[in-house]
Amino acid sequence: MRVLITSIVLLTLVGCKSTETKVLDLCKGELGEPKTRAAAYTMKFEPKYPQEAWENNIKGYVTLTFALNASGHTENIKVIESVPAGVFDQESVNALKRWRYLPKCHNGLLVQEPIETTFTFDGQGEEVLYR
Repeated sequence: MRVLITSIVLLTLVGCKSTETKVLDLCKGELGEPKTRAAAYTMKFEPKYPQEAWENNIKGYVTLTFALNASGHTENIKVIESVPAGVFDQESVNALKRWRYLPKCHNGLLVQEPIETTFTFDGQGEEVLYR
């Protein structure tokens, strides 16, 4: 029985090692040619309207800045302005963490530059506006 289990484990490891993985370079074309393009989102999520703010008809906005990593995930998220202060910040950051982008490329190289967005909480329905 040990021999059988050992054989299965070894065959699995050998099979995994022989599997070739291809690294996707988001700033190169299919033939390896360099790309130039602006950052473009692929997924956006709206923040939740905080229950207490909703019940008390509190309106406001949060402006955030962030960067993109090589895989298009948001990072270094910072609140620039928040009105009223602290009410909508955490929900805005939580939503922004889930956004996905095709990062900005220039001549085949990933370009990291700050991106800014604003979430507006206006109390109209549960939808939050962003720009």
